[in-house]
Amino acid sequence: MRFSWNKIFIAGTYHKRLFGFGFLTVCVPILLVAFLSYTLVSGHVQREVNRANLDMINQMQQRIDASLQWISKTIRGLVLDPTLQQYIYQNDRSSYINMMQVTEKLRAVSQSIEYENSVSLLLPAERVRLSTTKGYETVSDMSERYPFMSSMGAASDPKWIVQPEDHTFTYVQPLPLFTTVPLAFLMLDIPSDAFQSILNSVEPQRTGAIILMDEAGTLVASAGSTTDLGSPQAWPDWLAPILDVPVDVGARSGFVSLDQFPAQIVYSKSPSTGWISVLLVPTSAMNALKAEVAYTTLLVCLAAFVTGILLLYFSSHKLYAPIRSLLRQRIVTAENSQDPSQVKIDEWNWIRQEWGQLQDKLGRFHERSSRDETALRDFLFLHLLYGHYENESGDRIRGLIEQYGMNPDNGWDVIVVEVENYELHGRFGKEDRSLILLAVSSVCQDILNQHNVDSHFVNGLETPHVIIVMQTASRAADDQERSVRHQIAETIRLYVHTYLKIPVSIGIGTRYDHPKDIRSSYLEALEALGFRMVAGGGRTVHYRDLKPLSHDFVYPYNHETEIVQSLEKGSRERVQQFFDEFRDAVTGRRYPISQITRSFHMLYVRLVQSAVEMIGNDANPLLKMDVFERMMSARTLDDIERLFSKEIFPRLLPIFEEAIVDRGKALVDAAVQFMREHASQDLTLTAVADHTGVSHSHFSRLFNKHTGQSFAQFVAELKIERSKEILVYTDKTVVEIAEEVGYTERAFRRVFKTLTGQTPAHYRQQQR
Repeated sequence: MRFSWNKIFIAGTYHKRLFGFGFLTVCVPILLVAFLSYTLVSGHVQREVNRANLDMINQMQQRIDASLQWISKTIRGLVLDPTLQQYIYQNDRSSYINMMQVTEKLRAVSQSIEYENSVSLLLPAERVRLSTTKGYETVSDMSERYPFMSSMGAASDPKWIVQPEDHTFTYVQPLPLFTTVPLAFLMLDIPSDAFQSILNSVEPQRTGAIILMDEAGTLVASAGSTTDLGSPQAWPDWLAPILDVPVDVGARSGFVSLDQFPAQIVYSKSPSTGWISVLLVPTSAMNALKAEVAYTTLLVCLAAFVTGILLLYFSSHKLYAPIRSLLRQRIVTAENSQDPSQVKIDEWNWIRQEWGQLQDKLGRFHERSSRDETALRDFLFLHLLYGHYENESGDRIRGLIEQYGMNPDNGWDVIVVEVENYELHGRFGKEDRSLILLAVSSVCQDILNQHNVDSHFVNGLETPHVIIVMQTASRAADDQERSVRHQIAETIRLYVHTYLKIPVSIGIGTRYDHPKDIRSSYLEALEALGFRMVAGGGRTVHYRDLKPLSHDFVYPYNHETEIVQSLEKGSRERVQQFFDEFRDAVTGRRYPISQITRSFHMLYVRLVQSAVEMIGNDANPLLKMDVFERMMSARTLDDIERLFSKEIFPRLLPIFEEAIVDRGKALVDAAVQFMREHASQDLTLTAVADHTGVSHSHFSRLFNKHTGQSFAQFVAELKIERSKEILVYTDKTVVEIAEEVGYTERAFRRVFKTLTGQTPAHYRQQQR
């Protein structure tokens, strides 16, 4: 009996759980991000809008203040005019000439003000008004027409008076200034729509109405409709707190919000006039901005949600594909066995069953591997060298050593054999590393067998090393043991060099009595091997033969600075001299090899920074060199020294030499510009050199080199050229001109004739 595919049923539990978990991991972060984004962005938008509105209303108030202050300043100038003062104090003001003179003064003031205006002089005693628009005018109802006269004395300050019935506002100044009874009033009438252009020029008008009021709260001008914001009768609800704001320290601005008023009030109060600019921002405008942010956030979240669901669907489908394939194989097996109970499969339980079976297989695999004692022993030594058993107890490690047939009571030490630059000899490439290490290991094995040394070769490290862990049953003295190990290592080095034609260096670690210290011996062997960085390659070094480390490392910044300064001066010999001193300072004491390498890295970084400051990143030749990689692969100090002396310094010196020439020319050009701007001053070599920031002697040499003449000669020519202009375009005397260019008269005449061949007077006569 065979089953067709329409009878096959797969529960899909795993796929449902996978999709459900993915759905939660998509939805929850999106909702959190949406909420946080809307909160942060809407708050930021509201703060930015408030700040922009406040800046706008302050700028508008400043423009209005500037216009009012200009008017006040212009009127004050007319108040102190002698003609006006004399006319006010005259007993008989009927003189036509005097009246016309005053009228002309008023008209001049009126023309100097940008707004449409009328300037007038009010004489209460004569009931006369002189104005720029109507001229001489008799006023019969003086007190009714100008009620401010009863409240303003001669000592009163000038003030602005808003006259709503005339659609004007008037600047009034009592005259004269120093009497107790005013004899006249100087007035400036401006139409109420004079500042309308300033209000209308504000870009964010669409956010609400803009109102301009005087210090008493009287409306002066407005822009924008306030129909939806409330009638003018609602103003006192928010106007009172603004009027109470003090202005004695400076301009005041801020916000006023009322629950019963459907708008936010942004105001700015002038410190000089007390006038108030108000922006009424409807609450609906801010809500519209927040709604826009909410819609945008919602749209982005929906897009992210849809994208996440699609990606989740295809990803889960793809992840489920291998399981589906395995399930189909299982179903085909069930069909062939004609076992209906095997067709219905719950893949979640099936995965758990398969995982259990896999664990059983792994267990059997480890059982088989445990019988491979040699492989596991190498694996043990590899982990000891890597320090994977650092946290294990000594007894645990001794037990492992015994388990693999070794005596834990023996002495343990490590020898590291490193092949040096085998790829440089032309017979091998870097890809031959494994082959070379195998050949070296064979030579080492033969020699150790000849000396009856029980050893273990550790493989698997991705370094050009042959690592040998040796164990010794005898308890020989340290000096004797060290001599034996050194003899064996020298034999290995000579045999490899003789038969394989490959130079090697060998580092030997200290012998320890416990297998847990194998890693310590390995690290000591590496440190001994690193000594060739200073002493040179092709040698055998025992860790105990090294001098004690100098841990108080001090980087030679002074030598580094001297190298850079010598480069900037273009001195090739001194660059090499200071580099040698830098090398001796780094290697003179036995610092750790890592510190020595880092010192040369730091020197290279400083050279790169100096080159970048000179010519920038694009033209820097050092950036195209793999300097760091070459220093890291260097085996000896001579390799690093050749890198600096033969490649780095020869590339840098031409750049710095060219920069020196350009810098000197730029310095001289700046000095010449300074001298031209201060030609009338006493220009000395010391003063100009101090201005450029270099020494006097160095500046003198640069100046001669780039201008072709001495400093004194250039100064003399510069002053004479200046004096020529004064002679031609002014009528100053020779004595005055000499003083202006910084000469005595006698010296000026002598220098002028020497450079031009003429006397100053003769030159002036010829040019005119």
